[in-house]
Amino acid sequence: MPDQQVEFSSVNEELREAYGATNYNVLGPSSFTLRIGIESPKIANLYRDYNVSTAAFLTACNPFSSPTLEHGNMLKQQQLKERLHELSVRFLQGMGEDPSGGWAGESSLLALGISREAATRLGNDFRQNAIVWISVDRIPELIFLR
Repeated sequence: MPDQQVEFSSVNEELREAYGATNYNVLGPSSFTLRIGIESPKIANLYRDYNVSTAAFLTACNPFSSPTLEHGNMLKQQQLKERLHELSVRFLQGMGEDPSGGWAGESSLLALGISREAATRLGNDFRQNAIVWISVDRIPELIFLR
């Protein structure tokens, strides 16, 4: 029997479900929402407009899902923007929102043309439980980091 990889995450099931249900809103003149597991024709337009084939929805807010004061989150988000600039990665503003309204929206960025490795590294550096990865297939997927 072939070896099978079993995904293990220390993130509890309730939180995993919340991440899966989140609306990942891309803000701007042509705002739209990314949903986990659902192909996004709007991301295809961005890929064409920016001449890229990948993206990641990232945040530096609320490390390991621990509520953090707004000022601290703003500073971390600014650091994330600076890191993306250093990598020459263009980005759009975003907001992760709970569709049920159970928790406040979380400032985020859609990093265009970033590699999966770089996105994962940033998620780990900013102590996030997960990132949203969108490959050439335009289907957002959760990548759990711990």
